[in-house]
Amino acid sequence: MASPLLHCHLVRRGAWPWQAGLVTRSGRRHTLYCGGTLISSRLVVTAAHCTNMFLQGMRRPREMRPDEIRLLLGAHNVSDATGDGFWVANVTAIYRHPRFNFATIDNDIALLKLQADVPFGPRVSPACLPDKETAFWGRWGTVTGWGTTSYQGKASPLLREVRLPLISSDACRRTSYGSIITRNMICAGLAAGGRDSCQGDSGGPLVVRQEHRWRLVGVVSFGFKCAAAQYPGVYTRVQNYVDWINWYIDNE
Repeated sequence: MASPLLHCHLVRRGAWPWQAGLVTRSGRRHTLYCGGTLISSRLVVTAAHCTNMFLQGMRRPREMRPDEIRLLLGAHNVSDATGDGFWVANVTAIYRHPRFNFATIDNDIALLKLQADVPFGPRVSPACLPDKETAFWGRWGTVTGWGTTSYQGKASPLLREVRLPLISSDACRRTSYGSIITRNMICAGLAAGGRDSCQGDSGGPLVVRQEHRWRLVGVVSFGFKCAAAQYPGVYTRVQNYVDWINWYIDNE
C-alpha cells in the first residue's frame, strides 16, 4: 500500500517511544508488516488496511482476527528485539473505522486493543492526539518506521525517520492525486521527491511537535511508489477522528 523511508536517518534507541510494529505469527516466526502508534496504555492507532489480509485467490481482502496480530513496543532493531522496554503484546480487539472504504482508502484508520496495560517508561510511552482546530499545513513532521528503503526494496531492521513538510488535502488534490484525496487525508513530501515513507511503513505515525509535545497528525496510508516527484505520501488525517478515538480511550 503506502509509502519505507528514503533518504532517511537511523533513529537513536528510544527516540520515538510510541512506535509500534504489527507482526503476523506463523508458528514460531513473526513477520513485521505495518506500523502503529501507542496512544494509551491499551490502545494503538494504525491504518485500517493493515487489519485486512489478502489470501491466495481472493479478489478482496478479509478482515483479520485479533489473534492474528501481535504488537512490538519499545523495539529498535526488529531483527534482535531484546532489552529493557521491549514488549510483545497480544491484541484482543480491532476497532476499524465504520466508514473505512477499502476501494478508496478513505477513513483508513483503526484501533488495536492490547490484552493488558503497557507500563510506560523511557522506551515505551504514548504520543498525544492533535488539537482538532490547528492547521498543520506547511509545518514539518516526522515519519518513522521499519519499511523498505526504496520502492520494492528491502525493509530496514533498524527504526528510521524522515522529516517532511505537510501539504493540505486541497493542495494535494490539485497538484498530485486528483479527486481520490478527501478531507480525511493529508499529504507530506517534497515536490522534487526523494523523501518519503514506503512499503511496510503503513499504519505508522506522522508526528508534529507542538507546545512541547509530539502530536499524532497522520497515519501512513498510501502513495504512488515511494518518494516520486510530485507524488507525496498520503496519510489519514487524525484530527478528523479525535472524538472517535477518545470514545475508545474513555471506554477501555
